Amino acid sequence: MLKYICRSDRSGTSTAAEVMIAGVVMLLLYIAFLAMNPLYKPPSGRELSRAKACLTNMRLLSGAIEMYNLDGKFMTELDIEALKTGKFLKGEVQCLETRAASYIGIGLTAESLADNSGISCEYHGSQTQLKEKVADLEKRVAWEDSFLGRIPHAISRFFTEELPKI
Repeated sequence: MLKYICRSDRSGTSTAAEVMIAGVVMLLLYIAFLAMNPLYKPPSGRELSRAKACLTNMRLLSGAIEMYNLDGKFMTELDIEALKTGKFLKGEVQCLETRAASYIGIGLTAESLADNSGISCEYHGSQTQLKEKVADLEKRVAWEDSFLGRIPHAISRFFTEELPKI
């Protein structure tokens, strides 16, 4: 690739200045690529961890409701106070994105709790939607770590390692 970017002298090797210029050009192209894509927003680990925490809270609420139902009562709408007074929950359950108790459960049945469609978050949606979002975020974060994390390393290696003769 350097063969096409750098001029070669008669011996077939590139000078250090030409290699440096080629590296700077490649770095500028990389920065321009990132700057020209304003819609790109890399996923953050914080977003992923908050979505996972919300999913965990929904599973915790589903489990608490199932235990409540096993006691002989049946909860058709989410009532966190009843779960706390019956000692099925220790404290308040909050979504980390909204910092509020934003969980909804209407028309709860044993089937809806079993297939994870009974409890939903006002911010994230149902458990099924949130599972899909978490899977997508995990893929995007893994891709970012594997691909974009290597580009700065490759550029720095370009300037520090001895290049093969062309």
